Amino acid sequence: MKKIPVILDTDICDDIDDLYNLMYCIMNPQIELKAVTIVYSDVLKKCRFVSKIFRLMGVTDIPIGIGRPISPSRLCKGQFNPPFEKHEGLTCYANFVKPEDPENSLTYPTAQEVLKKALDETEEKVNIVCIGSLSNIGELLSTYPTPQYNINMISIMGGEVEKQMAEHNINCDPEAAQIVLGYGLPVFLGTFHESRQISFPEEDLKKYFPNPDTNIIHNIFRECHKLWWGKEPHIYDLAPIFYLTHPELFETVDCRVNVELEGKYTRGYTVPDFNAEEKNVKYSKSIKHSEIIRLAMEIYNNENYFSKNK
Repeated sequence: MKKIPVILDTDICDDIDDLYNLMYCIMNPQIELKAVTIVYSDVLKKCRFVSKIFRLMGVTDIPIGIGRPISPSRLCKGQFNPPFEKHEGLTCYANFVKPEDPENSLTYPTAQEVLKKALDETEEKVNIVCIGSLSNIGELLSTYPTPQYNINMISIMGGEVEKQMAEHNINCDPEAAQIVLGYGLPVFLGTFHESRQISFPEEDLKKYFPNPDTNIIHNIFRECHKLWWGKEPHIYDLAPIFYLTHPELFETVDCRVNVELEGKYTRGYTVPDFNAEEKNVKYSKSIKHSEIIRLAMEIYNNENYFSKNK
């Protein structure tokens, strides 16, 4: 099976859906995870969270890069990061990393170093999956001489095309988002309204992950959910990775989308132009949400994972 090379750029620990994406990338035999880069808020703590997941999953060869905690544009404007669902900073499932864990002493190369190295060393074009602020990828495209030769496409959870709103991931760094959307690479937008419908009631956790005492994968999910602040998980971040592995589950529309940068009340809006001749994104018009949950759970419940990866 020819694997899909992926770089995952994530704001993991700000919501539980990033964990679902990371575990899917680790466990899916279709995917070759080349690197993980971290963005937004307490990036060092987030790097250490990913390191612990890697240790528990037996992953030893995937680099982690530490990226920007806040966008340069917000720093210049004297702004803070936008609030996340009325919770400032990290959600508490980052505390899955205990004070005694070895990850607490780790340091990391920069996200730009990790991104450039992964792109330079991969013969096949890489897919970048973005499930957080686009600061790292905007900086990459602005400073790296020829990334277009190394990138197949950029698959994003972010934006909203058919409703007026500043979706969180885009609003964290609208300038970087505009760089990414306007660069000329193929871009998929897993938009807010559609990706939000990839969800399941929290009481279903026991059904999906019934063996936390004997199965390390089940334990990771169950323990992180215990620490997480939310109730019903909306697994937004599965949309962009599933677009790579199962594009048949998506109905998409080609469109021209720009990011509003100046509006007092509309900064961070993703503004569509359906009449533009030049399209720059495919966005999710509809998604087969229940099928994504079913297929994801098949991956998470693969009891042969560790025996296959010894």
